[in-house]
Amino acid sequence: AECFAAHDYSDYRGHVSTTVSGHSCQRWDAQAPNAHPYAPLASFAAQGLGAHSECRRPGGFPCAWCYTLQPTKRGWECCDVGKPVLKCIRPPPPSPPSPYPPRSSPPPPNRWALANRPSVGSNVPSYVFQPPNYYGQQGAYQPPNYQQVVQQQQQVVQPTYQQIQQQLAQMQQQQQQQA
Repeated sequence: AECFAAHDYSDYRGHVSTTVSGHSCQRWDAQAPNAHPYAPLASFAAQGLGAHSECRRPGGFPCAWCYTLQPTKRGWECCDVGKPVLKCIRPPPPSPPSPYPPRSSPPPPNRWALANRPSVGSNVPSYVFQPPNYYGQQGAYQPPNYQQVVQQQQQVVQPTYQQIQQQLAQMQQQQQQQA
């Protein structure tokens, strides 16, 4: 659908260029086959007239219209441009360019995290040694999902608790065997 909101078609700037009876529209910058008073075009640019043959509504006519390529007594006809749309959906404007130059190489490694990373076979996840990055790829702050943080902490605490229980059970068994 074409985008215009005024019920009198005064803001119609679409691309329909045929009349309701199917005739092709005459260009607004042409005076043949139908001469008209809408010249020079610069005087009527605010009404959407230009070097095109698309329907417009200059002069307070009851519809969006155009002169046809048929030499007739009246010379013009209304166009079917559809109904007005109160809220036109337009694509969002492009994002402004970033004020920061693009990164040409990855950031240097976090030497502290590399030196203190867990050993092979450790149950301790790497996020314990390297805090999470709460900034997204575009550098916008993204607050942590606290439910995920709690789950991650439980994954660290739970195995440790189970290991302690196993060690206690083994110690009790050893004490019973020695007694």
